[in-house]
Amino acid sequence: MPDGLTAGGYRLQVDPSVDLWLENCQSLLASQSQTDLWHLLDEDECTRWRRFRSPFLRNFFLASHATLRLILSRYLPNSPAGSLRFSYTDKGRPFLSAEQNPQHVDFNLSHSGEWIAVVVGRGCRVGIDLEFMDDKEEEIQSIAERFFHSEEIHHLSSLTNKQAVLRDFYRLWTAREALYKAYGSGLHELNATQSFLPILASGRMDCFKNDVCYRLVELNVLPGYAGWVAFGPGERHKKSRPWGIASPNPPAI
Repeated sequence: MPDGLTAGGYRLQVDPSVDLWLENCQSLLASQSQTDLWHLLDEDECTRWRRFRSPFLRNFFLASHATLRLILSRYLPNSPAGSLRFSYTDKGRPFLSAEQNPQHVDFNLSHSGEWIAVVVGRGCRVGIDLEFMDDKEEEIQSIAERFFHSEEIHHLSSLTNKQAVLRDFYRLWTAREALYKAYGSGLHELNATQSFLPILASGRMDCFKNDVCYRLVELNVLPGYAGWVAFGPGERHKKSRPWGIASPNPPAI
């Protein structure tokens, strides 16, 4: 059952150890004092907030980062939202120190359109990507040619319906993003050596990096958006393998 953060937010359980939180940016800003939200941010976040010239981008940054803090504080009862201090890996992935995070909570943030998405994992790594399916034909073609496998490019070019092209492009792209965010890689490490085409038929898939299993689950919860959650490591395998996709699992939530 949805668990509201504000009037526009709710929670879904992706896995017993993984929660997805969705928050509507406009609903949050309408129901909360922006001053109160701003005071939740740390000095680094405030500096980044000031760099945005657009009021829309400022508001979205404020809402998304305040939402992340409010959600994390639910899992860390001894750490109020405004007290959290983030550190960053060399790839820019945020994390909390062991002192703040004795429950070993991992988290990831994505936002697009009017929605903010936060995934929280207990004892596992998580990644999420959510994208509003905007029709930017030239940009879509450029991204596909740079990052997609030849099988995926062939599939997209075989579709005659423009909306089908848009849908499958965003499904393939957001699955990649979520998986690499969970693993902790930067966008520069995305490559076209692995086809994600089988996920279009399943909505849920096991993927492998070396001997570690990560699970991808599609998010069919917001009309007009594509999104996936990735989480792992799961079952370990004796034989090391590169990125690969196993047999599909049951349909997505």
